[in-house]
Amino acid sequence: GPVLQDFKTWGVSQGFSQADLQELKGTDDYVTQHNSVRHIYLQQVHKGIAIVNSNASIHVWNGKVVARHQKMVKDLGQKSLGNSPSLTPEEALQRLSVSHGWKTPGKLEILSIAKEIEQSGTLGSNQVAHEPILQIRKAV
Repeated sequence: GPVLQDFKTWGVSQGFSQADLQELKGTDDYVTQHNSVRHIYLQQVHKGIAIVNSNASIHVWNGKVVARHQKMVKDLGQKSLGNSPSLTPEEALQRLSVSHGWKTPGKLEILSIAKEIEQSGTLGSNQVAHEPILQIRKAV
């Protein structure tokens, strides 16, 4: 709609490319009762994959955009390595452990694998998590 188009126009003025703003996914949309401000929240998406912590918000009062905020990635297409994982879930968990200074998870055990529309499974390592870790990958 017009609010989203306004945001995209504003985004281009902030240095984003049309491609950066092409796939925005609405994550929330509500009106605050005490002041009638509409709050619209968006997430940046690239090739159908939501970009974690890459969000924006638009705030509308009386049909007029009164504020816009964004914490999104510019030149996303140039930074993207594709739409398939470059790490296995096990490698990702190992790197996460190292980056946070956690005890190395040691040998990870694949607890289950399910192949349907999406591939999913769970990883187990009692040195990293108390519960199994769910992994989901979109089917390619």
